[in-house]
Amino acid sequence: HRLYIRINSDDDFLADDIAQLTQPGVTGFLVPKVESASYVRRVDDLVSRAEAARSMQPGSIQLTLMAETPAALFKIDEIVRESPRTVALLVGNNDLAAIALCDDHSDAFNTFFSTAALAARAAEIEPIWGAYTWLDDSAGFDFACRRMK
Repeated sequence: HRLYIRINSDDDFLADDIAQLTQPGVTGFLVPKVESASYVRRVDDLVSRAEAARSMQPGSIQLTLMAETPAALFKIDEIVRESPRTVALLVGNNDLAAIALCDDHSDAFNTFFSTAALAARAAEIEPIWGAYTWLDDSAGFDFACRRMK
């Protein structure tokens, strides 16, 4: 079994979330709102300290980074390569669409997704499409699934 937990990105909760949730049985963390390599480095450092405090194997907790803002696009290559813990890059399509004022069929969204997916592949991690929330649109869901290949 694999267990991934979404941690808070808010500075008031980030360190506590990582300290409390880093434990045997947890595969990794979903890290939201990643906009810089320095943020990934901070998360990695916090996880390393929490692993040590619990006498866990160093590097046992994986990271799936969530790119959800236009700011992430311009630093995506640095972001995906910052930590050896990173196993995947999830494009937070709903947040991105809201922040960038676009929809998931727009040129802006396609550029973001394509750039993120190629950066993930170049870093040898998995690109992941975010949540598909239009449950009554099976053709759109099929399109989104094919887009991930």
